[in-house]
Amino acid sequence: MNFYFMKRSMEEQSQQPQIFVFWIMWFAILCGIFIIQFAIGGGIPTGSDSGDAPSLPLILAIVPAIASFAIRFILIPKASELVKLLPLMIIGLALAESVGLLGLFLMPAEFPHTKLVLFATSVFCILVYAPVYASAVIKREEVR
Repeated sequence: MNFYFMKRSMEEQSQQPQIFVFWIMWFAILCGIFIIQFAIGGGIPTGSDSGDAPSLPLILAIVPAIASFAIRFILIPKASELVKLLPLMIIGLALAESVGLLGLFLMPAEFPHTKLVLFATSVFCILVYAPVYASAVIKREEVR
């Protein structure tokens, strides 16, 4: 009996569920921001802002967006193992989702356009986290 083949087959099978977990988490967060926006926010905001949007909620929403992008494009490419990649993805997705939540709860109702921009920013930040990078990390692990 070829034990090397059995061992390799088991390793390959264990990699598939790990990638599947990445995709499930990403898809759940992406769907979740839409569900929250429609269930709590009453749908996609429409209309124009009445005056200038308050700066504090904007700053509080922009900081997590920048942090999320930094994690995605600086830290995730440097991650060499799936064990390190998963926490980075979770933190980055949480920061990306927080942009939409901050826009929903902190931005006053008389600024629907700004709420829409923050929601779109959140969705874009989440989309950037589509875990296509996870398979590259697995390939690097296989080379070792």
